[in-house]
Amino acid sequence: MLKAGHTKLNSLVLSHLKPVPSNCFKNLQKKYRINSAIDISDGLLGDLGHILQNSKKGADIYINNIQAGKSIINLFPDNYLEYILYGGEDYKMIFTSPDKIKNNDSYPIGRINKKKGLFLIHKDKKIKLNNPQGYVHF
Repeated sequence: MLKAGHTKLNSLVLSHLKPVPSNCFKNLQKKYRINSAIDISDGLLGDLGHILQNSKKGADIYINNIQAGKSIINLFPDNYLEYILYGGEDYKMIFTSPDKIKNNDSYPIGRINKKKGLFLIHKDKKIKLNNPQGYVHF
């Protein structure tokens, strides 16, 4: 986003330049069984792909469950979902747990499956993503 020429100092730029660490994940670890976790600094789908590859599992991700902030929707009304799914530097955690998490600072976006493959589900459509990538460093 910064490379794209957006120079207005807004909440998205501030959150990138001065991230605020959350104690939410630390508190969740004390209360729930967390099977795996990764920060989504290289993109939600790319980093989730690392979890799936290492666990030899698959996932269904429900697009309507992914929360988008007003700042990103206002700045990119036509393609904010692309930034949410593939963008990075979010300084957030994605994790898996067999427990039903009840916490105001986290929300479920999907479920892990025994069958390999990453699927996006929106309304009645189920779309398989082949080799989803986040930010590629080299």
